[in-house]
Amino acid sequence: MSVVRRLAALTVGLALGLATIQPAFAQETPPPAGSAMAKVTKGMPSEQVQEILGAPTSTNSYPTGKGWIPFYGWWGGDGYRTDFIYKGKGKVIFNQKPFSSRLKVIRVHYDPKEDGF
Repeated sequence: MSVVRRLAALTVGLALGLATIQPAFAQETPPPAGSAMAKVTKGMPSEQVQEILGAPTSTNSYPTGKGWIPFYGWWGGDGYRTDFIYKGKGKVIFNQKPFSSRLKVIRVHYDPKEDGF
């Protein structure tokens, strides 16, 4: 088999494999209407989330893969995330922009079975 055919077969196989991957939160259940979690919206600051939901049961902060790209942090802004985890409610995921200590909501993950840790 020629190198071109091998490369074409590898490309097709990779494209088909990537097409079947689903994001981790693709099948999310929205929070019930009228619940406190339903009031949290994208772009909301962490202080406002705490006014609505109270203090989180626990938190988790971590760098994203984008944070390791040279100079990405100056323009991209998705190099670091923080999760507020609420027992019996779910998670609120925040993004931290470069050169700022302010956290903004990027996603709400409703899970009534969340253990809080």
